Amino acid sequence: MKKRYSVKNKYVKLVIPVILFVVVFLTICYSAFSNNLGIYGISATVRVHKDVRIGGIFLSNATNDGISHYEDYNVKDIYSSVTLPNANSSITYDVKVLNLGNVEMGILNISGLPNNLTYSISNYNLEDPLCDDNDSSQCTLGVEKTLHITISYKENGFDENNITYPLDLTFDFKRIYTITYNGFTSTTGLPTVILEDDAKSITFNNTTGIPSNVLVAGATGNYVSPTLTISDPSGNVTIYKKHLITYVLDGGTQALNQVTTIASNESVTLLDPTREEYN
Repeated sequence: MKKRYSVKNKYVKLVIPVILFVVVFLTICYSAFSNNLGIYGISATVRVHKDVRIGGIFLSNATNDGISHYEDYNVKDIYSSVTLPNANSSITYDVKVLNLGNVEMGILNISGLPNNLTYSISNYNLEDPLCDDNDSSQCTLGVEKTLHITISYKENGFDENNITYPLDLTFDFKRIYTITYNGFTSTTGLPTVILEDDAKSITFNNTTGIPSNVLVAGATGNYVSPTLTISDPSGNVTIYKKHLITYVLDGGTQALNQVTTIASNESVTLLDPTREEYN
């Protein structure tokens, strides 16, 4: 008797391994994708992302026959040409600044004006964090800040034979780091932020307490009492007041090069004094 083979059985036997292979393959790929996604997601939460830019410029006001011939901008510059026909003529622009990154940013300086012109800013102070106009607590991730910049003559800067000037102003955007103080009686009036690539002088007084020395973490520090100069910050800065160490010797002689000050975050080695009757 001849054996009969079912085509249907052959098809089932062929299809089942294929399905199992596809399921296993997709499971492995999804697992690897999920792991990578998790890793990239974690790194995204800690990666510093600086994205600050100019988002627009608009003529706001012109006084005493001042004229703005055009307005243009790019990421960090604004461009125009102005005519200031009188010593008290001025032009005011509204400059929209956006901070889309995840770190606080500020403006260190604005440069590029002709030598006889000056600018003033309202709605912002240089070196302050750029925070949102509608929510001053929002200083990252979608900040929209409008600066009002007025261009005018310096004192004795007016020249009736030269009244039209091209403008190419560069905004020096910098990351902001915080300054904290440790061990001081008061921090009233002391600066609380410093911008990258900046230097800042801090003068201590009777209210804050004048330290005999300080220890600076996160920046380069140079202290000549009562003024500390910090520069080149690499991150948030902490300034530690150093405290005097008083030694009470029961006879004997203080060791040479003995430590005389200590900060709250320091560990120091105190040398034993010597007694005259011992070598």
